Amino acid sequence: MKKCTKCNEEKEVSYFRKKKGGKDGLHSQCKSCDKEYRKDNKEYMKEYRKANKERIKEYQIEYQIKYHKEQYSKNRQDMNKYCNNCNKETSRYKSGHCKPCSNKRSEVNNKKRSGINMSVINRLSILVDKEVFDKHLYTEFNIKDVIQLHRNNSDKFIYFLLKDNELVYIGKSNGNFLSRINSHLKNKDFSDIRYRTVLTASSLDKIEKQLITKYRPKLNKEYIFNDAKYDIFDLKTEEVIRDTKTNLLSILNTSESSLSGLLSENRKKLYCRYMLLKNKPNESTFKNVLDKHTGLVERHNYITFAEKVSKNQNAVWYFMNGFTKTYMKKRYVLVE
Repeated sequence: MKKCTKCNEEKEVSYFRKKKGGKDGLHSQCKSCDKEYRKDNKEYMKEYRKANKERIKEYQIEYQIKYHKEQYSKNRQDMNKYCNNCNKETSRYKSGHCKPCSNKRSEVNNKKRSGINMSVINRLSILVDKEVFDKHLYTEFNIKDVIQLHRNNSDKFIYFLLKDNELVYIGKSNGNFLSRINSHLKNKDFSDIRYRTVLTASSLDKIEKQLITKYRPKLNKEYIFNDAKYDIFDLKTEEVIRDTKTNLLSILNTSESSLSGLLSENRKKLYCRYMLLKNKPNESTFKNVLDKHTGLVERHNYITFAEKVSKNQNAVWYFMNGFTKTYMKKRYVLVE
């Protein structure tokens, strides 16, 4: 029960409006008294709001900032208790996931990395360029030997993870070899470990990249495509251009985004001329074209013929594909 300061009647709490600044969280006047006051002083309140417009606005902004800060900090504390994935109350990482969920995410990501989509890269080129890994050239992993090497200050390693005699990952360690292997046990599938020591820490990165480029293990997504060569088919000359992505930029005289679109098969052709070798047409596009003015027969496809007659490729496409029998007022004719 609460007593109204206006009508002096004791009423249920439900008859009073909520007020955050009040001692008991309620208005001092009941709802009916408050309603009467607003009705009697309607004009006065309207004029007051008009006269103190800026003041009221400033107060509202200050209140919102203060309220939102309190609410945000409260929500943040509550959020830190729960995992974003399973919603269980537990300790979690900065990513917002608990340890079991983070391990599951790592497994899923590694499966994606190991099974890279064929449409993303020219897989045939990668397979041609990579060398066969010979595990006998490297030392077999033994904990006692590794600990002894650490004691002798030989604690810089390049290591190789194998699954069924196939190299799946190459890594490096600078003084933390055993902890690195332990972390890989949680999220990588391998059955054998080989390693080699490195003299200086500064050469670790360079050697690691060289070996990844050489052997191209499937889990080393960062460097697996370094200096990989791609097969590009030139429709104009019907020749194959095989080179690295960096060199292809200058050879094809194109931008990096355009070339990436071609290699990822987001676009079928570049400049209506270049395409991936695996997508090349089964038959030659070159045909015999007779020039009635000179009597000469020349071999052309729609690209070279468009250049010859100084037209765009769309203008000659119908003629070169046999939809129209002649071109340029019967000057050019397709012949067998």
